Amino acid sequence: MRYFVDCEFNSFGGDVLSIAIAPEHGKPLYLARPKNEIAALVREDKIDPWVVDYVLPVISANGLSPTYVDRSQWGLELQRFLRGDTDIVFVADWPEDIAHLMQVMMIAPGGMINLPCFKVEMRRVDAYFTNLEGAVRHNALWDALSLRNLYLMENGELPAPMAKRA
Repeated sequence: MRYFVDCEFNSFGGDVLSIAIAPEHGKPLYLARPKNEIAALVREDKIDPWVVDYVLPVISANGLSPTYVDRSQWGLELQRFLRGDTDIVFVADWPEDIAHLMQVMMIAPGGMINLPCFKVEMRRVDAYFTNLEGAVRHNALWDALSLRNLYLMENGELPAPMAKRA
């Protein structure tokens, strides 16, 4: 199954703040660092101002809220989420999303979560797909869902949106 990945992070090359993985069918996984941890980074002025203005206000938006869990547990959450799938393809639209996903998989020095072989596909697109009602840019889950819908539509697996009537 294909899984569409998006992350929000603390500026270019910064620490991951949230990750969303939307399967082509089924319920997505959406994780964020604990609220108190993010608040502490803001208080200590360790969050990029752009992230404070555009990412943090929408981390929970229009009915899509993450599970706030310690970053050290994300790998195990991902392992549970993918359990039983033996044909995994991760799809992302930005290389840093892939890098953060790989870091989530590493749970100890020399140790990673239990996954079968998997593939990664990089799609260079603007994934803000405006036909998703309530979509909010810079929310990892909305962005992953947008990428999923755009990808499936381009591959003929989802009907193209109908033109709006005046």
